Amino acid sequence: MRKATSIEFRVIVVTVLALASTLGPGASPAAAPTRPPGELAFDCIRDDCGRPQTLEEMLRERYQSAVESFTSLDHDEAIELFTSVIDFLESQAQHRDLQHNELVMMGSSHFYRAAAMLDIGADEDEVRDDLLSSFAAVTDPRDLEIDLDLVSPKLIDLFNEVQEGSVARLLVVPDPSSAEVLIDNRPALLSLDGTPVLAGTHTITVRHPGFREAFETVTVSAGEKRDVYIPLEARLSTFSRVDFFVTDDEKKDARVEVDYSRKVITLSDEKDGYSRATYARIPADKITSMIYQEAESPMVTDSVPGVSQLVSELQGLWNSKSHWLTLEFIDENGLESFVYMRLHKDNFLDVIAAIESCSGREVDGIRVP
Repeated sequence: MRKATSIEFRVIVVTVLALASTLGPGASPAAAPTRPPGELAFDCIRDDCGRPQTLEEMLRERYQSAVESFTSLDHDEAIELFTSVIDFLESQAQHRDLQHNELVMMGSSHFYRAAAMLDIGADEDEVRDDLLSSFAAVTDPRDLEIDLDLVSPKLIDLFNEVQEGSVARLLVVPDPSSAEVLIDNRPALLSLDGTPVLAGTHTITVRHPGFREAFETVTVSAGEKRDVYIPLEARLSTFSRVDFFVTDDEKKDARVEVDYSRKVITLSDEKDGYSRATYARIPADKITSMIYQEAESPMVTDSVPGVSQLVSELQGLWNSKSHWLTLEFIDENGLESFVYMRLHKDNFLDVIAAIESCSGREVDGIRVP
């Protein structure tokens, strides 16, 4: 059986008056300044020896006292202490999201209180309600900081009964696979079995740097296991190893940045740093033509003035096939303009796909033998 372990607890934010009335029997509410929920209060409580106690220490002490009372079979005292811990954390949950270790303490308090109530002959429906609240507090019942050797076999049976009758599982598969997954603002388990959740409606959040945050609401029934695939849409894609041409003797080593949020395609210096030059900034909705060519040298197009001259200068410079991309667009001054670039063989398809996705246009592909 797993044994109860010490709980690492973070800063708890409360009003001083609520703390003094709920957790601080030795505190003087009149002497303590009133603070709104969310502000820190560390110096308002002292222990029996006059030493300052933080809220973290106060709550941990109250929880440990409750466990000791339960262990010594003082069930009435244990129920009272666990109830004070639960009430305090529930009041905090009205103002902020509880930390994981706070949720573990709440779930464990519900579990132990259910055990104490069962031992003194309380109605089983009340015991089931506490066990259900225990599941609601934690993502995985295995997170509960409890000693199963201290509870009766009947409670274990009720525990399993409540779990089977009220719990479903969600297996969230994000794309990219390294994305962070939250279920009801709590981290999902990295397990092929999925994350246990109460039957009902839940909100899944998937996020990853460089991608749009995704949300999905799902409703599951007891005993169900649901697989949910959530692909993310990239906010910014960056591609290096691009040759940007102005003339045949002026080639720039560039990178292409595709910003899906702003709908802008930028060609800039491949080097990093504040001094990095920007060669072209193309509004995706102003693109009038996109032409891809796989050839030893690019084909001539006369749609925009200057393209023909540039292409003629590039003729015969390479003996092997290259991947050419021409973007014709209306610049910020309302003039027809273009950019001409040679893409790398390892990423040209990704560059084309990204620009197509950002602009909503399809690239015209021309393959030359």
